[in-house]
Amino acid sequence: MSSPEIADTRRDRLDDSHTFKSPNVRAGFIRKVYSLLVLQLLVTSLIVSFIFASDSAQVFVKSNPLFFALAIVVSLALLYALGCYPAVARRVPLNYVLFAAFTLADSYVVAYLTVHYDAATVLIAVLLTTVMVVSLSAYACFSNDDFTFLGGTLFVVGGVLLAMSLLAFFIRNRILQLVVAGLSVILLGIYLIYDTQMIVGDKGNRFAVDDYVFAAMALYVDITRIFLHILTILGNKG
Repeated sequence: MSSPEIADTRRDRLDDSHTFKSPNVRAGFIRKVYSLLVLQLLVTSLIVSFIFASDSAQVFVKSNPLFFALAIVVSLALLYALGCYPAVARRVPLNYVLFAAFTLADSYVVAYLTVHYDAATVLIAVLLTTVMVVSLSAYACFSNDDFTFLGGTLFVVGGVLLAMSLLAFFIRNRILQLVVAGLSVILLGIYLIYDTQMIVGDKGNRFAVDDYVFAAMALYVDITRIFLHILTILGNKG
């Protein structure tokens, strides 16, 4: 998936049944996942665009870091609830309500971090992220390489990078920030392949058919964090 904090939850979501052997079931699952993902990215894009288009909104966001901190807490709490408790993530309509709340909270997090950069840098980051996501998704779907067995390894590496990220946050060294951001983009790219193959379901492991909400969130976190780390690398704050 994406973020190290929920990487280990995938092991509890592996589908050991034969339900995915039906092409119709798998196709329906994939449609659900990517429909939810598109909705998430659309909501995030609209929120970011609105803040960029309004000077008063930018002033409000930049001058109220408390709301940013609150949004982080809410998004992490919901990510934990939906990621670590399959019964919650599979219970309709509760899963959709929590999914919507997570999307709004995390969209604010993305918007807060994005609004500190100039529009040209954000646009370049969007284009680079799009190229990376499309190319890696295509590779995940058409490659014979199986990344779905790398869950444990990715979790360990993600934990190390998370510790380095905290160190870079407190030290404020530009070189260290660039190294961490670059390594994070690489790791998240591998996570994107991993999650895509878990969703497509044609490799060794796959998400259970009822985990469409969590699967969409996994891809969303992969994509948005790739975007944010690319912004860090580009580094032209407005």
